[in-house]
Amino acid sequence: MNQELIKEEIKSLQYQCSLWLLQTRLTPESRIILEKVIKKLSNLSQEFGPPSPSRLTPREKEILYYVSQGFSNREIASALDISEKTIEFHLKSIFNKLEVTTRTEAVSMAFKSGWL
Repeated sequence: MNQELIKEEIKSLQYQCSLWLLQTRLTPESRIILEKVIKKLSNLSQEFGPPSPSRLTPREKEILYYVSQGFSNREIASALDISEKTIEFHLKSIFNKLEVTTRTEAVSMAFKSGWL
């Protein structure tokens, strides 16, 4: 199932639970249970949200900036005085964290999210 679809379903359930909570005929025990369900749905919704830039290390953010400027792995390695293999390692980590497969997708997500 698509993550976006799952997130929409979670939001829908959250909305329905919030409406039920507003009903005046609920017992106190039911209110407590429903509040817990809403909180769990909220936490679950955050898991399916967009990746957070805080999940990237400062070095990964720096490399992503260089990538956004069109630098090659060799040029980034030279600028940061590290090996190309290290750049490749960081890029794999960035791709995994952002759930993307290309440099273009990573940069696009960073721009859309306001990280760059």
